[in-house]
Amino acid sequence: MENFVALDFETAIGKRYSACAIGIVVVKNNIISEKFWTLIQPPFNEYFYKNIEVHGITPEMTKDAQPFDLLYPKIREYINGNVVICHNADFDISVLTQAMEYYNIVDDSLRFEYHCTMKLCNGHGLFDCCKELNIPLNHHNALSDAEACAMLYLHLKGVTPCITATKENIKKNQNFANRDGRQRISGDLLKCVITETTLKENPFFSKKVVISGTYEYWPDRTILANLIKELGADIDSSVTERTNFLIAGKGVGPSKLEKMMKNIEKGNDACIIEEETLITILASLNN
Repeated sequence: MENFVALDFETAIGKRYSACAIGIVVVKNNIISEKFWTLIQPPFNEYFYKNIEVHGITPEMTKDAQPFDLLYPKIREYINGNVVICHNADFDISVLTQAMEYYNIVDDSLRFEYHCTMKLCNGHGLFDCCKELNIPLNHHNALSDAEACAMLYLHLKGVTPCITATKENIKKNQNFANRDGRQRISGDLLKCVITETTLKENPFFSKKVVISGTYEYWPDRTILANLIKELGADIDSSVTERTNFLIAGKGVGPSKLEKMMKNIEKGNDACIIEEETLITILASLNN
């Protein structure tokens, strides 16, 4: 039986101490039993635009997040005394050690063994490995990368991966998140109150909008939901005959998509917008 912890970091700048997100997946007896994900505020909340282009995490998203030194005790709980698996362990382990050095964290009792799935796969990247083996992956989302790494390692060990987690511990601005790390849209975001906006000549003003799936540009879907709500939209959690827009990300809910297609066929004021189109629309509003 395999027992290990899969780990993935994302960084804000070229320096490896600049961790801005971490994903951890715990595997016990070949089964993914726990997941942990959180944003991390990097030093001075500084970002390089190329890093943002890779993972989609922005200074606005981490301005209220905890820095690495406050999160370290939680991270230590997961890795101390365990086998740690990373895809490109040279990167992820150095993020851990360099962040510890940056924050003057001395922990002589920390012990763990680590292995690298990239080396086990002859240097092939995580995306290519997952594509070859049909492993689900939202690349550069730290939780998705960690889970994919765990499943890849199990595959390399000749074990059929079980992707059902039995325990969740995913922190995203204190809101509950779905099993795959997607932020669940709830609370005030779903209140039927049209937000005042100076951009009333936008397609979302006074329209009913449903957001479904995952997004590379908005890993935290509440950021996207807030953005659309600020344009005067009424955010809903489910598609009805009155839904005007379904913003369809990767892995959009099949039932939502089917209902929206029926709305369009009926001639309702209804439209499905994919992420690339949405980025273009929002960019045009800022010009």
